Amino acid sequence: MLDEFAFHQDADKIFQSAYGRLTQPGLCLRVLSTPNGAQGKFFELARQLGLDSGFCPPHQPSRNEGSEWSDHWCDIHLAVEEGFPINIAQVRAGCDEDTWLQEYCCQFVAGGAQWIPWDLFVANTHPEASAQDEPTGSGLYAGWDIARNRDLSVVWFVERIGDVTWTRGVLVMAKMPTPDQTARVSEIMPRVHRLCVDKTGMGLPIFETMDRLFPGKVEGISFTQQTKEAMATTAKRKMEELRCRLPNDQAIWQSFRSVRKTSTSLGQIRFDAAHDDKYGHADHWWAFCLAEAAAEKPTYHLGDFGLVGGKPILAGIMKMEF
Repeated sequence: MLDEFAFHQDADKIFQSAYGRLTQPGLCLRVLSTPNGAQGKFFELARQLGLDSGFCPPHQPSRNEGSEWSDHWCDIHLAVEEGFPINIAQVRAGCDEDTWLQEYCCQFVAGGAQWIPWDLFVANTHPEASAQDEPTGSGLYAGWDIARNRDLSVVWFVERIGDVTWTRGVLVMAKMPTPDQTARVSEIMPRVHRLCVDKTGMGLPIFETMDRLFPGKVEGISFTQQTKEAMATTAKRKMEELRCRLPNDQAIWQSFRSVRKTSTSLGQIRFDAAHDDKYGHADHWWAFCLAEAAAEKPTYHLGDFGLVGGKPILAGIMKMEF
């Protein structure tokens, strides 16, 4: 038994030595630990078995049928659900963020501070928010984080009711040719008031195409450290004010939790995430931020204008959606 294996020095050599003993009949190897960062042999094993992604369904001892390993995962929430007598709120109040995430939530914390903690995400989830790829309703606002090969191309749709945004759909396009992406989003655009598009790199021609097809509805945003910081800060503030309704979805949570806030040697703030073959590069998060940016601005309807001398003027009542 290799206990608290994530904290062992020379973990690779210890594992090799222990694994070599398994040739003897009747022996098995057990590896137990709380996480100690997204590095090392224990993290490698956890990632191999899918235990690095969290959100392991309760009472499901293994997600790797046919594997030589039997994987098991338990955080403080599942422990309490199964009868462990501990006060979660008291434990949470007595430790810092990294200790809470790793020691009690079984999350592998990478370098930098996690931007969206689990508690904040859950506080904004709602069963009526939708992650389906065909958004419901009309009068939508959308954000599009564009990708073609390595990452996910994600379009996030929200409806604004009062000062609260409700997620009505999340369209994910993986490795889809850009003309097909444009055609798919264009089908939904008649129900969208405003679309904010990441026009960085390959996003520029897509933005130009969408702007030409839907003039006045599309805004391009270049992803710089300044714009990313502004969008990330605004989106988090809205979540802290509980003004977002999000789907309780595994892929979305993994994207949100992957975002880290770090500082460069020059003191500049950076928001970034590690690439993940399954969950992308925080693509859901940035699509959400873009959708929130789209929903921040009021929308004027053509029916609210009159004409004088061929020019539009306000006709007494102006509708604004906030």
